[in-house]
Amino acid sequence: MFHRRAVIASLAGLSLAAPSLAQAPAWPSGPIRIIAPFPPGGSVDTITRLIQPRLAAELGVPVVVENRPGASGALGTQAAARAPADGNSWVTVFDTHAVNPFLIPNLGFDTERDFAPIMLIGTAPMIITTHNSRPWQNLREVIAAAKEKPDTLTEVARFV
Repeated sequence: MFHRRAVIASLAGLSLAAPSLAQAPAWPSGPIRIIAPFPPGGSVDTITRLIQPRLAAELGVPVVVENRPGASGALGTQAAARAPADGNSWVTVFDTHAVNPFLIPNLGFDTERDFAPIMLIGTAPMIITTHNSRPWQNLREVIAAAKEKPDTLTEVARFV
């Protein structure tokens, strides 16, 4: 009888303590490091540095921008992938983040598995152009020419 009461009392005590055990540790637990995986002065660096002061003010911790350029952003992104999973290391990625897995076979990280997108900061329009001397006037004509003669794409790339 005594043993049964002790077990019930222990379980009741644990259930009361469970909410406090389930609380996540305070975040951020220290300075935030945002890796800009491109050289200083470029668009990724500039945008990251524009949001840095507001983040520091809102989060109440220092926010440091660290440039780690190289390999179309892959070197800095790899550094972010290898950082502790404490939420204090971020990376600002660019369109190369989506294409690097197809261009660089040994990235050292998985763009989908190792990262969680937080927010879209901005977008930039892209444009496809050809030299004025080329006969194509729109993308439809370029695609048709490429289907007709696959070497056309090399010619297009050479004159862009």
